[in-house]
Amino acid sequence: MHATSFDATHGPEQLALAVLASADPLQLLGGWAQAAPQGELAKVLHLVFARLVGGEKHAAMSAFASEIRLGERVAPLRLLLIPSVFAPEAWGTTFLEGLLRKSMREYRGKRMIELGVGSGWISLVLLRLTQLSQIIGVDLNPQAVQIARLNALLNGYHEDGSPQADRLYDRFSATTSDLLTELRAQKRRADFVIGCIPQVIASSADTDSQQGLYDLSNYAIAQGLVEDAFGLGLNARALRDALTVLDPGGQVILNLASRPGEAVLSRMFERRGYHHDVLWRARIEQAEDTDIAPLVELERRAGQPFSFYLHRHSRESISAALASLARTAKLPIYHELFVVEGRPQSEALLPLALALESLRLSDLWERVDLSRATDEQLRFVTVLAERFVHDPVAPYPHEHGDLGFRQRVTGFLAKFHGVSLAASEVFVGPSRASLVFGALVAMVAPGDRVAVSHQLRPALAAALAKHGAEVVWVHDDAAELAELLPVLLPRLLIVAPTGATRHAADTWGRLLAQCQAHDVLLVLDDSGSFAITARPGENPMLAFLAEHPASAHLAVMIGLIHSQAFPEVELALLLCRHHALLSALGLTAEVTYSRISVFHQAYYESLFDELLTFRVGAGWTSSVAGPSPRPGPRLMPQLAQIAKLPVFARPEPAPDVLRLDYGENALPMPKSLVAGILEGFLLPPHTAGSALHARDAALRYLQSTSLPELTPEQVVLGQGVTPLLFDALLAETRRRGRPLRVGIARVGWPVVPAMLHALGATLCYLDVTAPGFQLDEASLPADLDVLIVANPGNPSGQACEPAALTRLIARAAQHGARVILDEIFGQLAELGRPDGRREDRLGGLDAAQRQSVLVLAGLSKEFAAGGLRVGFAASADTAWIAAIEALRLDPMPLHVQVATQAVLSRHLQDRGELRHMRATLRQRRDLLADGLARLGYGVNKADTGGLFLLVEPPAEIADAEAFVLEREATARVRFNTPSWSGATRHFRACFSLPEAVLREALARLATPRKDGGV
Repeated sequence: MHATSFDATHGPEQLALAVLASADPLQLLGGWAQAAPQGELAKVLHLVFARLVGGEKHAAMSAFASEIRLGERVAPLRLLLIPSVFAPEAWGTTFLEGLLRKSMREYRGKRMIELGVGSGWISLVLLRLTQLSQIIGVDLNPQAVQIARLNALLNGYHEDGSPQADRLYDRFSATTSDLLTELRAQKRRADFVIGCIPQVIASSADTDSQQGLYDLSNYAIAQGLVEDAFGLGLNARALRDALTVLDPGGQVILNLASRPGEAVLSRMFERRGYHHDVLWRARIEQAEDTDIAPLVELERRAGQPFSFYLHRHSRESISAALASLARTAKLPIYHELFVVEGRPQSEALLPLALALESLRLSDLWERVDLSRATDEQLRFVTVLAERFVHDPVAPYPHEHGDLGFRQRVTGFLAKFHGVSLAASEVFVGPSRASLVFGALVAMVAPGDRVAVSHQLRPALAAALAKHGAEVVWVHDDAAELAELLPVLLPRLLIVAPTGATRHAADTWGRLLAQCQAHDVLLVLDDSGSFAITARPGENPMLAFLAEHPASAHLAVMIGLIHSQAFPEVELALLLCRHHALLSALGLTAEVTYSRISVFHQAYYESLFDELLTFRVGAGWTSSVAGPSPRPGPRLMPQLAQIAKLPVFARPEPAPDVLRLDYGENALPMPKSLVAGILEGFLLPPHTAGSALHARDAALRYLQSTSLPELTPEQVVLGQGVTPLLFDALLAETRRRGRPLRVGIARVGWPVVPAMLHALGATLCYLDVTAPGFQLDEASLPADLDVLIVANPGNPSGQACEPAALTRLIARAAQHGARVILDEIFGQLAELGRPDGRREDRLGGLDAAQRQSVLVLAGLSKEFAAGGLRVGFAASADTAWIAAIEALRLDPMPLHVQVATQAVLSRHLQDRGELRHMRATLRQRRDLLADGLARLGYGVNKADTGGLFLLVEPPAEIADAEAFVLEREATARVRFNTPSWSGATRHFRACFSLPEAVLREALARLATPRKDGGV
């Protein structure tokens, strides 16, 4: 009989004979298994097994019978075998012994995945001897998967075709997969992942022959991992991938030859985030069918001997090279075999692995050593990675700190300290130094006196020196300070109470009274004692703040500086009821752009969230701010002038308004930048060399795009381009010893005039004309100290022609002026071209002219990373660079350094990410430009760049300013007003937004105006 389909009418005996008569019994049985009733096919398998085990021979199938005992329990084992899978042997039996040494309670009701399932015999024994609920076997060899399924049927049914009581067959399944690839795609979960998989590197992959399929059990293809050097790449990948399928509390158990050495095995587990234990070990003879020549080659490359033994009980090991010679001489050789259990060191690794898989960043594990990563690090990186899965963006936080974060702060203070503050009474700065500098700009004229606790000298000396205030260093005795205050009359008193002085409420009250009498702001720095914890203990400084709710002369400053996981991730809180000061701090944060990092905020937000999860009450609101009964200390008069500038005068829009006025790149960050941020947060604190790597990457990036002759000492990194601009102007002010006279285009980014007002500079507005609003060297006055040029322009998006830029710089240098070239949009110029501009910005200039130029660039626009806070400044004048660097208040955090190096290095290797960014922006620009043109707006159709369009209202509109305000009121779409940028008729529209937002905005703008037009 030669049956190709299962026909039960032939009877099991005839069907069994057909199997044994077939040249390919596995193919025949595999075909039958698709449609045959399980019980009927099981009868056939038992008959085939009986004939083979009884002595009948078949070239393509054999049988194996055994019994496995565990205490009183016995697991009879019947196996059909094919040439491409192993029969049970020393490796497998050692592995099974290790698995069965675990407590049987650990297996009860759990799910398991076996990697390299082979014939299925280990899974079948485990199902018989334990109470595992399910095992899924996977194998790269499709024949192994077929025979494992058949063996499950053979062992799960009696000879008469009835199922066995333990439902073994129903609890087992098998599928073809490269390790866990298929199961990850199916989102399968498990409590155990076990595997006895190859540890010798194959020279090639062959799955078309029986020998090639057999070799899949002996040899592993190189995985591109560091452990490939020891033949362990496949096992290392299994550890990595297992994190995506394990449930909390899950384990990985691997059968590992210790030929590379026990330390190498331990390191493989540890660097992937596993604690590990050896469940069982045995010394076994090296299998004769495994060629160890690849191990000899790996040993030579690694420069580290592998461990073999000449005898089962040898004390000393021999190298792979010597073992190979011994084998050539027909001597047996042995090696140690370990059954090693790995448990993830943090449950956060499991959701993190899933998030990285969704982001297609699983290879991040290979760049990071997780053995030193703390649970807190892993939990926060998981929060970030899951956020990036949904929206990989890095927006600028609000200049006061985002409202949601400030509400968390007030929620924590109310719940754990009994302090009632509104979110508007909390200001968040990047650090204490930056916060104090902002307060000095808002309250203190250079040369005015401030009194500061000597304990705060390390934290605040740089900020005080940068501002130029007269500093008196004082102690923290409140009673004596109250006596000294009328003598000192500082504008600001900052103290850091410690020890018993913190509890002297009466004396602090007398000091506050003196401050109120002499119009001094008293700032109590409680950074040393404040902790984000569920058991914070008594806090006298916060209690003192709560006891004086009517005082606008009192503030508490808290530097969030105690993170062990991220010691460089700092924020500073100012808790204060001086509402005018808090508003002024927002202005100074805008003027200096000393905004916080969105990732620093996210970290502390995650800590507050853990403590506020079970907060009783609705939302985050704690109290509503009211007017101070008495005004607080006076502010600098120029702040009032700055506040009236159009850039700040317009109120925040309602939540339903679509914002086309917000000047950031809201597109997703490049993948390399996302990876760099996550990697940076996973590294151990204070990892050496990162700052140099980041600066080197910035140097090479600038060399490749705009400044080919740049040298390392001519580059400085900062926390954003605008802070670098502020520091460059401040450094030049000090170099000249007087306020600057600065030339800027009349139509431009309005924060620059505000900054110049804050610096006391004289503004010289230079006329420019539509549509490009470009500066002309003929219009430059001869008495400028500094000329600021945006290239491409903001808001026009028009790039400077190289020759025109050279003439502009040369003319300014001729008059002794410095030129600051703002290239924050540099590689986003002329979006119609496939690539950004790559010419020498200083080409055609002599050495003196080059020395007069400072070029600013960064990540915020070109790589959509505003909230990361990264900028770089470059100049041939190294003294200017050194002066700028000396003014920087805060160090660049590790994750920022790593992210900067990652994205810029990637760009130097492959410009695809920036090319994609440019293409996306071009599509969004054209979408908005064409849509506005159809509505009758005037749009410059030139090949502009940047993130904005400069638009005119329809021709019949006489008052462009009123038109923009009307469109916000009726269409609920917000543009920047013409006065915002200094234009008379043109207004700015941002196109670096999600496409859906732009389409919705165009639909809304099509609604009629109050006068009937659109």
